[in-house]
Amino acid sequence: PPDSAPVHDYKKTVVDDGGTESASTVVTDTSPERDGKAEKVKKPKRAGGEIETKPMSAVEKLWRVAAIALTAVIVAPTALSGAHLIKWAGEDVAGLDLPSWLVWLPLVALDGTAIVGITMVTIAALRGEHGGAFHLVSWSIALISAGINYGYGTSTPAEWDEWFFPVMSLTGPALLEITLAFARRWKRIDEGLRFQGVKVGDFGKRWMVAISETWGAWKIAQREGIRNVDDAIARMREVTLLRSMTGDEALRLAFTRIGSRDVFDAKLWLLGRGIRVTSKDVTLALKPRDIVDVVAGAEEGATAPEIAKAWLGEAPNAADIERVRRELDAAVAEGRVIRDGDGKGRGGKGVRYRIVGAAA
Repeated sequence: PPDSAPVHDYKKTVVDDGGTESASTVVTDTSPERDGKAEKVKKPKRAGGEIETKPMSAVEKLWRVAAIALTAVIVAPTALSGAHLIKWAGEDVAGLDLPSWLVWLPLVALDGTAIVGITMVTIAALRGEHGGAFHLVSWSIALISAGINYGYGTSTPAEWDEWFFPVMSLTGPALLEITLAFARRWKRIDEGLRFQGVKVGDFGKRWMVAISETWGAWKIAQREGIRNVDDAIARMREVTLLRSMTGDEALRLAFTRIGSRDVFDAKLWLLGRGIRVTSKDVTLALKPRDIVDVVAGAEEGATAPEIAKAWLGEAPNAADIERVRRELDAAVAEGRVIRDGDGKGRGGKGVRYRIVGAAA
């Protein structure tokens, strides 16, 4: 009959336990179709009809408790300031004198902005990113809320409430910033985008006797993933030594540490320690010349700037001249170079240098 369900015939091949196919049989399928499409087969339910759920860990439970408490700390002062804001919006003398059905608008504008800012900051932290301008929005609303609560506190006879309400308004955003900073850092560590270095407490009493060095060692440990306190301190002292060196001296030390004279690798090694070098430093490090040879090749009685220009092959700056002057003073102390002049003039330009045995 026309209204009967369509009939589909197909072959079915049966395979026994030995892997041999038996004769095919014809099976008739009389399943109904809906709108020209075959009815979807429902997925079988699990045994007992229950869906297995993974139990929450202790950390996840604590995160929920912290989230609930943080929400309460943020919402409570906002609600108080909202109540004060509604009262102020309806006052006819010291307020906006709005009708009763419009007194909610200032509250909606304030709390709506706060909700957007806090939500976007939270989403950014969960993605391992910084909230950017939304942090400014959140703190702006917090300051406005603190100001409203302060104004309300000054109008009541109770003591210290003009300070309690504003502090409570700023406590929520402060706790939010700290919590999201930890969440963002842990997220980046889990994704391999940040290293887990030495903890602050692992330095112990060093915070009391060497604050600057300990702070630098802790920052280096966080940036480079150093997990040992002694290694972090040694790296900080190495960086301090490099900062006291000239560029060519730092390059020579880098060559020694990496075990080759590859300029690219040496620059990377130095960049990892916050040290940058120039092309002149590379020239001096790769082709070092004895200062006596430079003096011998220069004009008789050359000054330090003239010797520096002959050494570098280009106009030297003040740091280059000072570096050459130190080299010349060391050669004078060794008796290989003679210094003429009384040192008068700007920057000691009256001093001239010549090699031993040259005519004055």
